[in-house]
Amino acid sequence: MKLNVTDADKSGYHGLDALGKHMLASESGDGEWQSAAGVSMITYYARVPNSPGWVLGISMESAEIDEMVGAMLQVLLFIFIGGLVIVGRRRRHLRSVHPDSPRRLTRPGPVSLFAIAKIADISKAAVAFSWLAKERRVKNLAGKGA
Repeated sequence: MKLNVTDADKSGYHGLDALGKHMLASESGDGEWQSAAGVSMITYYARVPNSPGWVLGISMESAEIDEMVGAMLQVLLFIFIGGLVIVGRRRRHLRSVHPDSPRRLTRPGPVSLFAIAKIADISKAAVAFSWLAKERRVKNLAGKGA
């Protein structure tokens, strides 16, 4: 079948004339038109580099594209909901393991780390460590002097 895309409205392809002219005038793009059977179509096109003005176009039924987009959106929705469930369980688990943790862990950093590990325990450990270091220095000095 031979069909002049810039003169296709006469053959019953509504909107294909305008799309054909747009295809010849621009580098790439897309457009909608209706086939002679009344099926809504979408065409994606681009110029072929190093060719004498060729344009490559791929046409698909709009319903088929809508179906694929709908399926992809469902997958993304399930992934998003699954992520929310995992984050919610993780936060609930952190609160049960660390009852002193705040209700909201809003941002990472020293605030949320100290909320999980008690500040008092950290300061006691620092005091004990510095006392141990002083004792070791005293013993080393006593051992060297003898």
